[in-house]
Amino acid sequence: MLVKMRRLKTRNKFIAIILVLVCVNLLYAFYKMDQNHSTLQHENDFIQVLEINQKKAIGDFLFKPHEKLQNLTNINRSYSRAKQDKVVYDILKKKKGFFVEIAARGGQFPSNTLWLERQHDWTGLLIEAKPELCKKIDKLKRHSWRLCACLSTTLKNATFSDGAVVGGFVDNIDDHHIKMLDQRNKLYVPCFSLEQVLDEIGVHHIDFYSVDVEGGERAFLESLKHGLKYGTFTVDIWSIKYRAWSGKQVNVKKSRENLHALRTFFDDIGGYFEHSQLSTDIHTEDGYALDVVFIRTDTWCKTRDYFPTGIKCPGTRRSVRIKDYLLSPHSHKVLRNADKRYSQARQDEAVFDIVQKKNGFFVEIGAYDGQSLSNTLWLERWHSWTGLLIEANPQLCQKIDMLERHAWRLCACLSDTLDRVVFINGDKAGGLLSTMDRHHMKMLNRKPKVTVPCFSLENVLNEIKTYHIDYFSLDVEGAEIQILESLRKGLLSQRFTVDVWTIEYRVWDGQHVVYEKSLANLKALRKYFKDIGGYSEHSQLSPEDNPSDGRALDIIFVRNDMYCKTHYKLPNGMPCSP
Repeated sequence: MLVKMRRLKTRNKFIAIILVLVCVNLLYAFYKMDQNHSTLQHENDFIQVLEINQKKAIGDFLFKPHEKLQNLTNINRSYSRAKQDKVVYDILKKKKGFFVEIAARGGQFPSNTLWLERQHDWTGLLIEAKPELCKKIDKLKRHSWRLCACLSTTLKNATFSDGAVVGGFVDNIDDHHIKMLDQRNKLYVPCFSLEQVLDEIGVHHIDFYSVDVEGGERAFLESLKHGLKYGTFTVDIWSIKYRAWSGKQVNVKKSRENLHALRTFFDDIGGYFEHSQLSTDIHTEDGYALDVVFIRTDTWCKTRDYFPTGIKCPGTRRSVRIKDYLLSPHSHKVLRNADKRYSQARQDEAVFDIVQKKNGFFVEIGAYDGQSLSNTLWLERWHSWTGLLIEANPQLCQKIDMLERHAWRLCACLSDTLDRVVFINGDKAGGLLSTMDRHHMKMLNRKPKVTVPCFSLENVLNEIKTYHIDYFSLDVEGAEIQILESLRKGLLSQRFTVDVWTIEYRVWDGQHVVYEKSLANLKALRKYFKDIGGYSEHSQLSPEDNPSDGRALDIIFVRNDMYCKTHYKLPNGMPCSP
């Protein structure tokens, strides 16, 4: 009996163990199923995020600047960690500059640009990947564009991972920083190239670029190399954080590696020199400082004779260089077909009807071959005008020279900030790479490119000793505002004067008029001349007899003082001032 009871107990224990094992296996199976479901759901969510981001346009992530805030009590307060903002201002001494700050965080603590914005009327572009920080920027109502995305020329989306000390993009962060990231705390953000963003904003010159992307500096700069080398955009001053922080102390070896990589990058780009290193303490030696500052050589040497090292700035010989690209007028010739008109929408006739002048002086930028669609050839041949023809394409300059026109010819671009630009050949639609929008680029895909020099209009006028322009014809395939901005100082200071402008603003994509873009161009032109002051809109011209906003080809602006010499009222019906 005792033996039977022992056998029964043993059997019951065995059955209990079997049941426990079965239950454990069932629980584990349910756990794995739940984990697989969560993983699948996470992956599905990730795919949905990518698909949504890819469908969204840049405008969904780019906010326009707020109006400049008034009556702020602390506008002179600096928020940078190592006086980056004040170093930049001491170098440039510039009001109303333009900055780009990548990794803007909340837009204030810390910020290398807020003091410039509030104290010196700068604006710019703030770039931040984390949506929660973008919301903080938006609450500040900064007078700057805000992009809540990443910058990349190769990625459409990137994985952002946060950490207790730093955050960064898993896709391009270095090995040192990736160890400090929490791989479970991820965000998936859209990416755009800097060229895309600048095209959207309409700015291609950056006075100050602040870079602090936690270990991704090298990968980030590589994405800008093409644009910097070929003049798609320019940057005067860089402040780049390179110091590597372990969470407790500076990793000097890694910091020096970063600094060496940055120096190599700017050596490859060319045209920059290392100005200084900035630190939160007294240690500004290699590997211990926080930021390194690089400056464009041409920017520095415009106002200084020597580099910080004591080496003399190279001589620009600007007037001699202009002569290399400037051809004097040929003698005036009497031709049988002198009364033939070549303009597309009778710009030449409209101008003569306004000024009623013989022996006038014109500037035609975008002169093409000097004859086809010329707005000035009839004025030159029939009314004895002369002037300045500006064309960036060297092949077209040769065609102008064959005509032997009675006008100066400059084979270069106009700019007060650039020394050279990349020009894309493309028949009548050719233009500067740095100023082309996607509509023009679509027509010029795979067209040959050439690098051309640039000069300011003031320097050219100094060379030809003329400072009053009766008629300025502007047709530069999307770069009109950029050209006008380079003339702003000269017009406001009256270093030169212009009586009549015809400016092409209509955008053509090769098949259709791009109406919304044309309207935007027209609005920008009206704002420009309102800001300059002393001009009135006269009319619009169209080859199709449809001179309405957004449909016309050109717009005409007239200088009020000139117009009122022969009229009692301005074109808008307002009486001329006595």
